[in-house]
Amino acid sequence: MSHPPLRPGRCRHPKCKAKVLWVTTTTGNEMPLDPDPTPDGTIIVVEGRGRALGPARLAELDPGVARYRSHFVSCPGTKRFRRRRPRRGPGPTQGRLV
Repeated sequence: MSHPPLRPGRCRHPKCKAKVLWVTTTTGNEMPLDPDPTPDGTIIVVEGRGRALGPARLAELDPGVARYRSHFVSCPGTKRFRRRRPRRGPGPTQGRLV
């Protein structure tokens, strides 16, 4: 078994600067992980890529598989890095008679 390609670094938030591990996700994005594996982590590294798993898949995992937690869970600057998602459905006045 090869060592997962986790790259050590620091959080980019100016007030945090915590040690993190960077991994490339299955969609090609970079994601920071808290550096220590944890039993309640939802991210695993498969074939060099970080993959988030839901509860059912996590329950099926071999206990020896390293599970990581996204640093977005523990970082005080999480909101700064979140991308705004496009609003779905009608806007505030769309779909209503005004």
